[in-house]
Amino acid sequence: GVLYQLSVNKKTVGLWNFVTSLGCRETHSVVTDIVQEHSCHTFSGDGYATQDQIRNYDPRYYAVSMEFKTFDQDTLLVLVANQVNGQYLSTELRNGKVYFKINYGNGVKLEFTSKDTYNSGQWVKIEAGRAFRNGLETGVLRVTFNGLREDFVDSLPAITTKELDLQASKLFFGGV
Repeated sequence: GVLYQLSVNKKTVGLWNFVTSLGCRETHSVVTDIVQEHSCHTFSGDGYATQDQIRNYDPRYYAVSMEFKTFDQDTLLVLVANQVNGQYLSTELRNGKVYFKINYGNGVKLEFTSKDTYNSGQWVKIEAGRAFRNGLETGVLRVTFNGLREDFVDSLPAITTKELDLQASKLFFGGV
C-alpha cells in the first residue's frame, strides 16, 4: 500500500523523510520511497514505520487523518498501542473495508466498519478519532472516496470506560 499524508491531532506527520523528520525513528523491511505525482511513502507488503507519540498528546482527544491507496484486502494502516495496559487505537482494512477500533481494556471498546470496500488502488481519505466530552467517550470514523463519504459515530458513558492512556505509546504505520 501507499501512505500519502498523515496527521495526528491535526498535526501533519512527515512520512517520506525519515532522516530529518521530527519524531520519526525507523522504517522496517522493504520500505521504499517512490516520488511520482505526489511525495509519498510506499510499503511494499511487509514494511512499516514507527514514530514516538506526538508532543501535544491530550488524553481527552485523539485523531488520525490519512490518505492511502492499496490493493490489499487485509492490512494494518495505523496502530497506537499502550503495551502496559493493553489499550489501543487501530485503523486497518479487513476484507477491503475500513475498520477502526478503540480498545479501552476489560472488554470495553468502540468499533466501526465501513459499508464499502476501499482496496481498489485509488486514493482514500480516512479520519478516525475519539473524544471525551460531557461525560461521554465518543468515537468517529469518516471515509471519503471519490467525493462520497461514509460517517460513523458511537458513544460510551464514562462510567463504562477507563481513560484511554496512549501517552507513552509508539505509533505504527503500515503492516506490523
